[in-house]
Amino acid sequence: MKKSISKASKVIRAGHTLIELLLVLAILAMALAMAAPTYDSMVKARRLQKSAEQVEVELQEARVKAMRTGQSQVFRFEVGSGRYTSEPWLSGNEDMNAGPGATVMNVSGQVVETSADPYSAGSISDAKNGAKELESGILFSSANTAEDSRTSYAALQESGGVPTTSSPPIMFYPDGTATTAEIQMEDDEGRKRILQIRGLTGRTKLIAPELEKKP
Repeated sequence: MKKSISKASKVIRAGHTLIELLLVLAILAMALAMAAPTYDSMVKARRLQKSAEQVEVELQEARVKAMRTGQSQVFRFEVGSGRYTSEPWLSGNEDMNAGPGATVMNVSGQVVETSADPYSAGSISDAKNGAKELESGILFSSANTAEDSRTSYAALQESGGVPTTSSPPIMFYPDGTATTAEIQMEDDEGRKRILQIRGLTGRTKLIAPELEKKP
């Protein structure tokens, strides 16, 4: 009789243990379900920040290259997409003042890369660096540029007066100046990053609006 009672109590204890295990698993599943959107949001926020920092580096490199080579550089992007380019500005007469390492279009229409040796011929080069993309899910949402004669001329020369979805050209000049501009990037949750370019110095500033609102 005692043996039967002992076996029954073991079965009951085992049953309670199984219920407790299932309860713990259910709680864990609920916790994971609640945490998943937060984690996904954090990943997207990181992609946005990474994209903004990537573009900021591209702008800084364009400024330095313009000053080093004596050739203007131009940054463009497509509003509503993540596509952008940063490349030498080719107007057809920049080979007269460009320094070593510049990519230029000479008077005969050839695209060449200038040499450090003034007596050697420039090498034939591809003027286009190729379009680049922001992180997945990140788009350029707007572009604002200050009106100035140099940027207006570049925009007119580039488009031929035909409307385009590309942003106005953001120029970086050999004297260290640039187009005064504001570039806005956005993710699908509405978070924004803003890059401001100060024309007089060519310097950039990265702004995170939702972080600046916090006390």
